Amino acid sequence: MEMSLKERVEAIENISVNDFDILVSDIPQGILFFYCTWAYVETQFKYILKIQRQYPKIKLFLFDIDEDDFKVFRENNHLISHGYGETFWVINGEIIGKILKYNSTNDLIEAEKCSIALTNTID
Repeated sequence: MEMSLKERVEAIENISVNDFDILVSDIPQGILFFYCTWAYVETQFKYILKIQRQYPKIKLFLFDIDEDDFKVFRENNHLISHGYGETFWVINGEIIGKILKYNSTNDLIEAEKCSIALTNTID
């Protein structure tokens, strides 16, 4: 049986899973990652976990897009998801960077830049 998203990350600190009540505008700093089991987002998922290990002060918010409450969360926050491992970097409630579909090395460079920007805002 496949492990749930929560089970996969339960040993890692500073990660929130499926907190569908949160508003992006209430997040001081963090990364949002949209996960699904039916599309291949494993590479993106592992990369985001690697970033979180490199910058452990960054809070990582993981969302399983197949959960019933995800649609309301997505609508409340005016976000989109098509199952590509969409990733959003947030500072002071504002999205400062996003990758909607990882297509190239440039996306990974952008992810690193956004993560460094987040780290620079954390005390």
